[in-house]
Amino acid sequence: MKRNSLRRLGALVLSLALTLSLAPPVWAVDPADLSITGPNEVEKGKSIELNATWKQGVVEPTGVSYQWSLPPTVTGVSLTKETEAKVTVTADNTAAEGDVEVTLKADWTDGTAQTATVTYNVKVKAASTCLLYTSDAADDMQC
Repeated sequence: MKRNSLRRLGALVLSLALTLSLAPPVWAVDPADLSITGPNEVEKGKSIELNATWKQGVVEPTGVSYQWSLPPTVTGVSLTKETEAKVTVTADNTAAEGDVEVTLKADWTDGTAQTATVTYNVKVKAASTCLLYTSDAADDMQC
């Protein structure tokens, strides 16, 4: 009787172990949890900051490597990496007006190699101009 109980217990433990080994780990990060946040417009001659953001409630995986990029055909727009997860987008005065696609690729390991790639459209706009002709210097400075 004891022998049958031990066999059943062993079979139960083995089946439980097999079931758990096939399930994805609950701590694994889904690549869809990554996004880019920040302003979606930049004026010529100005800059904006974009951030890699993980979905609320998701802990950023350790050892993430971020690569920010622009299409090779884009001119007049540059990226400056401030931190791994933050980049400054600068549009100089020669940048063409219109949408520019910023791509973020993140690589990390949580048991296996993981990669997530997301894109974000930034619209390059003409620089706003302001001309004030007053004799009051304070008004000129508000422009």
